[in-house]
Amino acid sequence: PYQVNFFDVLKDLGKKNRFQNWRNETMDGKRVYASSDIEAAKKGVVELDFVQHPASLDRYRVIDESSLKILLAKLNRNMYHVNKLIALKDACREFLFGPEEASAVLLAFDSAEQREDAFVCLYCRLLNIDGCVASVVSRCFRRSEIVGLQVRLGPSAVFDESRVNGSYWFDLGKRDDRECFQKLMSVYSSAKDVLPCLTELMVSDLDGNEEDKDGNEYQESFLNVFQDETKTSAEAVKELFATFDQFQVELVFLSSLFEQEQHEQSSPSSISETSSISESRNRLPSLKR
Repeated sequence: PYQVNFFDVLKDLGKKNRFQNWRNETMDGKRVYASSDIEAAKKGVVELDFVQHPASLDRYRVIDESSLKILLAKLNRNMYHVNKLIALKDACREFLFGPEEASAVLLAFDSAEQREDAFVCLYCRLLNIDGCVASVVSRCFRRSEIVGLQVRLGPSAVFDESRVNGSYWFDLGKRDDRECFQKLMSVYSSAKDVLPCLTELMVSDLDGNEEDKDGNEYQESFLNVFQDETKTSAEAVKELFATFDQFQVELVFLSSLFEQEQHEQSSPSSISETSSISESRNRLPSLKR
């Protein structure tokens, strides 16, 4: 009964936002969108990532230095990852976190995968969400580690304008993902003079299939629209959204313009990443409009 009641709450919140706050929905292990299939189900196992900012954060207070020290002491103990997450979730029921505090908390987790789980917990408790996310992500995650956050929170939630080069994952059935895809395409268009390219393109349906029932690759159909020189970029993107509205798209964006900026602004670990980007460009074909 508790799970059913809690799920009813998620359904009500989902309906208010046209289910854009539901991500990666599965019903009995099968990937679906929040639809009549899930709403009408009387039994079964539903799994999803729920991403929504509270309408008001007035009931929470910014974590103070003393409380932060207590939390960090717990997280730095030799304990299982799940227990660390429980401690963090308890803190999130009471406190908000600025970029300094959030970064200190995330760095108490041992691996990128663990920091990803912790960031998902913290995400809706960050102060000044737009500015705070960029600061925390750049401090605590290498660019190559952001894709997992894109899948769980959406690419727009962690779009890093200081590190545009890198991998992207879009669920074109979600409004925020489409907006982020358009943003990347605008960057792509503005950077044409410095030879940007999109590589390692993968297009798949909800079941993870990369071909239709007749054996035609979705990637080829996607490219036919994307590279149609009779269409403007805006027209091509509009047709892509209409044709692939229930598909996942993975790609790598590469531009020497942003590579130079990253060399100038990044830490040594990030610079090593951009070096690997140069190597990727040399060996991978590009997609150009």
